[in-house]
Amino acid sequence: MFEHFGIMDIFSTIKKYKITLSIITIFPILFFGFKGLKAIKNSFNNEYPKESSNVYLYTSSYHVEPIGEAVNYSKMDAGFYKSLPNDYVAMINSDQCMKYVYEKLLQSYSKEYIIQNSLLKENEDISNVDDLNISHIAELYEAKQYESTMLLNIYSVTYNEELSKLIADTCNSYIYENISKIIKHSKINSVGNTEQYLSLKQAQEELEPLGYSLIEISQPSTLKSIVKLLIKQTIIPIILIIALCLFIVFLIAFLNPVMNRKSDFNEYKIPVIGEIKNNGKIKEV
Repeated sequence: MFEHFGIMDIFSTIKKYKITLSIITIFPILFFGFKGLKAIKNSFNNEYPKESSNVYLYTSSYHVEPIGEAVNYSKMDAGFYKSLPNDYVAMINSDQCMKYVYEKLLQSYSKEYIIQNSLLKENEDISNVDDLNISHIAELYEAKQYESTMLLNIYSVTYNEELSKLIADTCNSYIYENISKIIKHSKINSVGNTEQYLSLKQAQEELEPLGYSLIEISQPSTLKSIVKLLIKQTIIPIILIIALCLFIVFLIAFLNPVMNRKSDFNEYKIPVIGEIKNNGKIKEV
């Protein structure tokens, strides 16, 4: 290894591999550039709901009561008694239940249909249908204990009546097919369902006191949101690609140094008669 490693080693490596470097940088830049423009176009094409947009609020209510040894214990400890619904709430809001709901929804609807008929179309993380995954199901429903009672409710809010109902029914199936088999100290019974056709603002006002935080009123695309989208979809990936290419060039130059300077020969005590500077291509006479 030479005593000195300088910028000339980097430049010589870039010059040597300029065609390869051009290929591995230009194509990703074009790809992410088009991806960013497509995301911006989609943000303009999406019809964001206003405060007057109507949604379907589907609520399924359940009553939880202790069974077996938990009956006697609940008489002594009111705190334990009132905490029983939380066991169901935690499991209904779990990743396992969301996966179950996600798979059931895809059996009946396409990803595009689910996004366009729910509040998911306002989610900035979903720029195309392929971005939809299990984690987004948390925005389609939520289970909550009703105050400090033995009741719990499952709320589902979408722009489509059948979609809201299917989500609630799927949660109901998961309760009786899975949760009831796991929880042995209590049982759960359905006490009915309610359907409401409300404006987005009305739904928000009704659910906010209950702690349902999934509804957000979105505004049309602004310059700030477009810039944010462009940075995320295009600029950051391009910067990472360029940084990776520079790192590879640095690594190649560092591990395979080239004698670019007169001082490079000093370590080997080789006399240098003179230097020829490369100022560009030499024109033939």
